[in-house]
Amino acid sequence: MEQPVAFLVGRMNPPTPGHIALIKEMLSFARSIDAVPRAYITSTHNAAKMTAAQKKQPVYGLAKEKQDASSEVPYVKHKNYENPLTPEAKKYFIQTMLLNHLDMSFEESDPIVVVDTDCNGLFKAMGCAKKIQQDPDKVYFVMGRELDPGERESRESFCINKSSGTVIAQDEYGSKLRCHFLERTEDEGVSGLSGSKVRLLAAENNLTKLYDVYNGYLSEQQVDSLVREIRSGLNMSELPKERADIVTSPKTNRTKRLRSPTSGQTKQAKSLKRSLAEGGKRKSRKVGRRSQKRKSRKTNTRKSRKHRKYKKVYQ
Repeated sequence: MEQPVAFLVGRMNPPTPGHIALIKEMLSFARSIDAVPRAYITSTHNAAKMTAAQKKQPVYGLAKEKQDASSEVPYVKHKNYENPLTPEAKKYFIQTMLLNHLDMSFEESDPIVVVDTDCNGLFKAMGCAKKIQQDPDKVYFVMGRELDPGERESRESFCINKSSGTVIAQDEYGSKLRCHFLERTEDEGVSGLSGSKVRLLAAENNLTKLYDVYNGYLSEQQVDSLVREIRSGLNMSELPKERADIVTSPKTNRTKRLRSPTSGQTKQAKSLKRSLAEGGKRKSRKVGRRSQKRKSRKTNTRKSRKHRKYKKVYQ
């Protein structure tokens, strides 16, 4: 194929207006160079990463800071909880947002938004892009320009050109690609909202804020659907529970048999309870003596039976 390829890679879990801005930039850049556009969406899902205990543990919220996290309120960026939407749900919401915001039909966006395990992650996505165009000089990776210097250096390590404007020597290309950078901002506006912030809002059931965030991208009914999917993927209940109301179960001795207040009560215990209710100490002592006598008779009976048994054997 002679056409270049412009692609991006992202988890987009959940997809945000910022992600749509990145796809929009990729589409615009692809049109400017007559390239084939592709958005490779990762197919990772919480259900595949959660442990058996985590799957059984209800979640009542997400912690913004790692030190505040617990089993009932996990860290928002915990690797086992950061992908609440299924790959199919992600693709549906991305296509819906493209339809509402860019008037791009599902038929148009279907080949562009790719959810495929063979293209899952950056390196596999690079391989999928190179299957379309083998010439590395015609393959462009569209990515957001990182604000953090360390993260920026890590992400740009496979780029021929850097966001600073420098270009490495051609004999050092190897498997590197040409990169096209999209500016990012730190503001709390629509374009700067990250997936982790949307997960926090969904965990808090802050629909008012989410309606504002997705205005022009999703209808209120579609936002409700998105929140339900996120909360379901986080193993959350339908209604949020206040963090202050969460009571961790006390540690109990596993060998101890748990009974209801009335089950398994003996006649002795009931009699003792009645005695104490009546305020009679002598009655409770009598109950104690009777109990001792009963135990003594049982012990003597066992010894007698054992004696008879051995007597028969040795006679």
